[in-house]
Amino acid sequence: MSSTTPVSGKSIDFAKAHLIYQQSFIRMFVMSNSFRSFPLLRLPIDCLKYIVKRMEEIDKFAISLVSKRTQSLVTSTKLKCREINIYVRQAVSICIVLPPYKELICSFENYQVQQDNLSPRNIKAKVYLQRREVFIHNKPSYRFEDWLNHIFGVYESCGVQTVIFDRLLPNLLSFKKTIKCFSKLELSETYSDTQVREILKTLLPEKFLYLGLPRFENKNESSESIHEVFMQNFDEIILSNWTDVTLDDLLVMNSKEIKIRSDRVIDEKILNRYIKHWIAGSNKRMEYLAIGPQSNFQQVTIDKAAVLKEIRHVLVPKECRRYFKNTPSLKHSIEGGYDFKRKDGTTGTIGFDRFDYFEMFVWP
Repeated sequence: MSSTTPVSGKSIDFAKAHLIYQQSFIRMFVMSNSFRSFPLLRLPIDCLKYIVKRMEEIDKFAISLVSKRTQSLVTSTKLKCREINIYVRQAVSICIVLPPYKELICSFENYQVQQDNLSPRNIKAKVYLQRREVFIHNKPSYRFEDWLNHIFGVYESCGVQTVIFDRLLPNLLSFKKTIKCFSKLELSETYSDTQVREILKTLLPEKFLYLGLPRFENKNESSESIHEVFMQNFDEIILSNWTDVTLDDLLVMNSKEIKIRSDRVIDEKILNRYIKHWIAGSNKRMEYLAIGPQSNFQQVTIDKAAVLKEIRHVLVPKECRRYFKNTPSLKHSIEGGYDFKRKDGTTGTIGFDRFDYFEMFVWP
């Protein structure tokens, strides 16, 4: 028994239509881009919309690549994604994070490989869903930037959220022009000091910076460069594997959230002087500062009296639990702590947690 559904005064056997789709869809990518004979495209537009809406996410994306007509068809169904990220690893990949948290990845091995042809036409994309390769496809006129714009259009996205670098690209300026702007930048620990400076000189995120690498080796040569980065108005900056944090480093940071992970424990005198500078009016954008060991399994205790030396403060009992929700990513329960006032009346609280041996909260 077949089921028929009226559409715009016509009726179509949707069971048969789905069968056509299922039998033909895989062949679409096997037949050397021979899309003209694709049976699904012969259906009326309303029937196509009905079927596309019920496709798997990977199939919706695949059919959007067939032609401008199918791209427009898929776009009309108003697909959504959580974010779009770019991974610069052995290949350069565009990662589409679909609800709830599925990753659809288009990977390009030939992007920025040849210096005389950084972004070749007809570039081949390997398309993965949840790390499983689903199909390989290339569009005759598409460069990497065309793929990116295609994805923006299909998923109604205005830009890239996060760029993650595990290696250096030959032409960072060309890459920057392609992605235009982005919110977050993450750098791994595989770069030299010179490479890090080169990346940060060209690519600065709008909101978030993660540096997972040791402190620059030659401080005299690099401190000015890294301090220019620290001065940016980020929502959040994270320093991981940071071997040496100075008072100057802390004072020039202009982010709302600052998180530092280091195997070297910061001297209590530096923390004490930092608090005094804050009381006098420094770091006005800072809302949360956390400093802890690199490993969560490493517990660090510091001399609280040395940190609080000559600072007027009030001890808040542990039984007093307060909730801090001021920063973009943080919802924190504070048990007790040490309260003190900045000269403008703003309250700051210090906590000495077993994971973050020093935390500072600034209340709104």
